[in-house]
Amino acid sequence: LENENQIIVFCHTIKNSTIDCITSDYFALFTVGHSFDYSISKLKQEYRNFNLYGLNQLDQPIQRVIQFPSPIIPSSKSIYCDYSTGIISFVFTKQNQYNVVTSTISI
Repeated sequence: LENENQIIVFCHTIKNSTIDCITSDYFALFTVGHSFDYSISKLKQEYRNFNLYGLNQLDQPIQRVIQFPSPIIPSSKSIYCDYSTGIISFVFTKQNQYNVVTSTISI
């Protein structure tokens, strides 16, 4: 979602996971990793005749890159989580002509 001052990104992720967000002016990289211990060795114990074909996605993080429609201030990120729905909201403040960083030196 986008309004005059903010860009909001909503994520719905797996239960018992961790989520990281790295931002720049125009992009965000979201990485979701599981925090549960359910490995191939446990699957092999549960299913005796078990063969793995392809990638073991249980041990791989999920990554998404999002390009923002407008530049944001990377340090403005706020994170909110609704535990009843599992939806995580990332709120970013948009850059505009008034977001100017100034430095003053007193002599």
